[in-house]
Amino acid sequence: MARRDRILVVDDNPDIRRLLRRLLGERFEVLMAVDGRKALAILEREPVDLVITDVMMPALDGRTLAALLRRDPRTRAVPILMLSARDSAEDREEGLAAGADVYLAKPFDIQELCGAAERLIARRRDPGPML
Repeated sequence: MARRDRILVVDDNPDIRRLLRRLLGERFEVLMAVDGRKALAILEREPVDLVITDVMMPALDGRTLAALLRRDPRTRAVPILMLSARDSAEDREEGLAAGADVYLAKPFDIQELCGAAERLIARRRDPGPML
């Protein structure tokens, strides 16, 4: 039996972590981390197909986490979906510049988040022809 696609959810808010596990858990294997440092420790031992990260967290924030993942050859191709209560154009630009593939504002639309997660994982699995 093939392994289910694996998502790492990184958020210091336990309510958000529970919500994302409930929303995504039927379709994906969902791992959890409370901040960027714990996420890096998980990624050292567990390959994932998508990282969903909050921006503002203690210890290591989401933008720094995204930048570190993009610099590491083992994780540079892993898609990153960034969630944040900060929704200005500048915040979005900073998140995307740090390495996020998608930036969604909190409160997020559940269908938009689930659709983005599925598209990012599908794109990683089948990146299509190089142009």
